[in-house]
Amino acid sequence: MSTPIHPTGGSKGAKFACLVITLLCAPSQGVSAQDSGQARLTQAQRVALSKSTPRLGKGRRNPVNNGNSASKDVASSKGSELFATLFPSIASNALAGRLRALFVGGASVAEPTTAAGADGGTTMALQAQGSSLVERGAALGLIHRHGPGLDVVGDDTVMLDWVQSGIALGDLDGDADFDVVAAGGLEPNHVFEYRAPQFVDRSSIARINAGELDRVPALGDYDGDGDLDLFMGAAAGGNGAVPGHNRLYRNEHGYRFTDVSALARVEGRGHTIHARWADLDQDGLLDLYLGEFHGTPNIAYRNCGGGSFEDVTPKWGLGVGGSTHVVGTVDLDRDGSLDVFVGNDFNVSLSMGLNSLAADIALQGQPGASFKNVSIATEFWQTETTMGMAFGDVNYDGQLDVFKTEYGRNFLLLNMGFPIGYPSNGFQHAAADYGLSNDFVPGQSGDGFYEVSWGTSFIDLDLDRWLDLIVINGHVADNDPRQQPNGIFLGSGPSQGFEFRDSSDLWDEARDFDDRGLAVADMDADGDVDLFVAPVQGRLRFYENRLDRADRNSITIAPTSTTSAPGGVIVEWTDSEGYVHVRPVGNDAPTASQNAEQLVLGLGQEPYADLRVSYPSGIELELPAVPAGTALTPVEPKLVELLPSERILGAAGSGPLKVVAYAHDQAGQPLVSAAAADIGIEVTGLQPRGPVEALGGNKFSRSFAAPQHSGEYPVLLNFDGFEPRTRRRFDVVGGFAA
Repeated sequence: MSTPIHPTGGSKGAKFACLVITLLCAPSQGVSAQDSGQARLTQAQRVALSKSTPRLGKGRRNPVNNGNSASKDVASSKGSELFATLFPSIASNALAGRLRALFVGGASVAEPTTAAGADGGTTMALQAQGSSLVERGAALGLIHRHGPGLDVVGDDTVMLDWVQSGIALGDLDGDADFDVVAAGGLEPNHVFEYRAPQFVDRSSIARINAGELDRVPALGDYDGDGDLDLFMGAAAGGNGAVPGHNRLYRNEHGYRFTDVSALARVEGRGHTIHARWADLDQDGLLDLYLGEFHGTPNIAYRNCGGGSFEDVTPKWGLGVGGSTHVVGTVDLDRDGSLDVFVGNDFNVSLSMGLNSLAADIALQGQPGASFKNVSIATEFWQTETTMGMAFGDVNYDGQLDVFKTEYGRNFLLLNMGFPIGYPSNGFQHAAADYGLSNDFVPGQSGDGFYEVSWGTSFIDLDLDRWLDLIVINGHVADNDPRQQPNGIFLGSGPSQGFEFRDSSDLWDEARDFDDRGLAVADMDADGDVDLFVAPVQGRLRFYENRLDRADRNSITIAPTSTTSAPGGVIVEWTDSEGYVHVRPVGNDAPTASQNAEQLVLGLGQEPYADLRVSYPSGIELELPAVPAGTALTPVEPKLVELLPSERILGAAGSGPLKVVAYAHDQAGQPLVSAAAADIGIEVTGLQPRGPVEALGGNKFSRSFAAPQHSGEYPVLLNFDGFEPRTRRRFDVVGGFAA
């Protein structure tokens, strides 16, 4: 065991300050990574090599209905009531039987069956082989069902019961394990504690069901108390006949949640199917961005502190969308501001006869919480039905690329210098060049069908250093097979042009599903990535990674933020061949779902890695020679403390305010030798009562006159030339005479 180091007071010679390191296995000493001197391939060389290298066959299975129809019927009384409420005028038509069957009973999809056995039937044999992802959800106590609800699109009678409900992973109780929140749609929501190796149902304590058709859970510590809070987004179906009611739940230090929706006012527009917590204005507080459906514009809520939020959608330029399945937030251009990427279902808007025919949107973050629409200039918009989004550097040039899942053709967008790019745009379409093209799948009858892809994430599944890709599939219409094979695409190294090869037979099932959601984490702390997959209707599945690791190693990273708001962290390392690996932590946007704030770095046979961990504040921790087999919890240094508190009532504003600063350089090292003259502390709108005072070590302070008006007073810091980008603030509210 080891203890987190919070470097607020400074410590000389603390090379690994800001770290928690748990050594799982230490490599032999005396081994060093050596640069082979091999030059990285140019883009032209890489594409040429890719096209000259034989590709592996796809090996995809044709969708097959194996006859299994075991399912749990929806409760008759609940279903009848909801059916009558949403569709009071339906008596008898082509849709009535299908819809009533879903709500009252009789609607089912094939579910996996397992032979008797302590490990779930064939699991034991697969474990011995060590060659697949093994489904173990039910065997480990993960009992949750997803139900689609009334999902009608316009007058289309073949697109029914298809809208997703997802899952979110996060440490709810502070025990360093990742717990699970699952939205049920028509079925009940669940909260599971992960107590290795079992899942323990805590839903009766959590009490997060409100009789809504819940679609998307999103975890984030909005109040900064160290506990993950829960936003639950709801969206009714049936062409949006009845709007859903979103809720915000405050975590009361574990699995007990309090509904604070009345204070927070994050109700959305009634059709929320994606939600993203992110600090969009860099004030150290998590804001909330909602993806809305049924032709409804998206909405952005600014965290005002004190548990309240403000609708800043037009002010920040984020009122885009209309049929948004996913929202991704990542600093793609590495300028210090989060960029926002919105995936829209253009075809659904078209099918519904709506005016909001929105293509995908790329919004470049600007200083001061504004966003510039660069969708057309960068060619990000050229997709049709985006369902999921993943960010990863597939050609190892140091820039994050974007993969988007679609109805039919998926897109891989190479980052050529977002947002400007060369020669004329920020992205280059490259799915075919990297083995990720999926235009059309031949059918048994000869006419074939389109794959419809949803949740997706870049991970290193086999720990060989090179990114792999998970793609979750399932159709939306009954005139094509609804149950489709999910995809696993294993990435290759430079000798094969970084091409991905279809390795979907690594799933341990011999049949397909109608799936939507995906979330990933190293649940069992064994150094590889496990997966959760959510169907449109049926049982949530958990896949334990039992791939043969041979002599491949990994480093696991779960960063902690103290000055920045949680999220937005990027990890980089350079391997012994000189290839740069850039990995965002938890930034993928899988459908209606949320990955854990954790990163598993596959090292292949590398004995160690020199890591850089970059926080939104501008802090870049340099962690040299981290051994393979290490689990890291890098802790961002605390840079500032506001006294008496960040939120000030007007009546308390008669006294002076104080800023206490803990000076660090950009590498996170405490400036223990700095003089007061080297430290800048200012508060916008307030007069200082004296100069900066040195309090010993790297601790400094400055007092300011009491504010005379309500408002926000941002704190500006300068530590001998390093200016943190995250700007905490005093919020002064009420109590002043007019």
